[in-house]
Amino acid sequence: MNAIIQLDHEFRYGFYCVAYLDILGQRRLLRALPRIPQKDAETTKLLADTAGRVLRLRKRLSDCFEQFQQSTGILDSLPQDTQERIRIAKKAAKYRYFSDSIIMEIAFGGDTEQVAPITGVYASMWACCILHGIALMEGCPLRGGIDVGPGLDISENEAYGPVLERAHYLESKQADYPRVLVGEGLIAYLDAIVNATPTTPLSRLTQSLAVHCKDLITIDADGLPMLDFLGEKMAKAHAPKDRETSFGLISDYVSGQEEFAIAQRDEKHASRYLKLGAYLRERSVYWKNS
Repeated sequence: MNAIIQLDHEFRYGFYCVAYLDILGQRRLLRALPRIPQKDAETTKLLADTAGRVLRLRKRLSDCFEQFQQSTGILDSLPQDTQERIRIAKKAAKYRYFSDSIIMEIAFGGDTEQVAPITGVYASMWACCILHGIALMEGCPLRGGIDVGPGLDISENEAYGPVLERAHYLESKQADYPRVLVGEGLIAYLDAIVNATPTTPLSRLTQSLAVHCKDLITIDADGLPMLDFLGEKMAKAHAPKDRETSFGLISDYVSGQEEFAIAQRDEKHASRYLKLGAYLRERSVYWKNS
């Protein structure tokens, strides 16, 4: 359902899915930069570690969505109009950046079968999982939240309102350690699609994608739903020869952060990485070759 709001111009107030990701550790690096700009080896390294990692992750995200939109040949047997609708749906997810934050959003209006919205939701959840793993491998962890709720299209590709606040709240107030929490609104949306009775080929596709989305969610040790970025589904998306290497890089980084926090007697930092380490150990069976 959508409402047209007339302020100084018309806005669409309806449902959106929003993912909010924050690159952690940037504050410490930014504070280490000299107050007077200068060109020396130390400053150059700090800039590479701050702005450089932000730009690299932005490029990684762009690559995720470009790859998702590429044709795989799976749709070739479908009617031409159906193929075109799915190709358009693959572009439903929009993304933007603010400083060291990444925001993905999908508008739900104007699609009774929810083909474009669920396709965008799946693409965003998948991108969050891929980016989270890459970020840990590169030593720049992410924390985030993703939810569905009401919002306002305040400008092109920019949703504003309760859904954005909720995604940010999940990231900043509840996630605690490097993970992406899933909000109740997103879970309710997926459940509604999964439990509906499909009546057309496209609605069956929508239901199938909702099931895939649910497969990307797990319940963490504290009872909160989060994206299962190292779960079985994500492991199977990697070539068997790459799984152990990728997992090893992530594990080495997390172990290093645990050791650093303990050495510094930083209980808060240690607690966060001990929690992440526990999740890694649970998921290691999917990534280590037998």
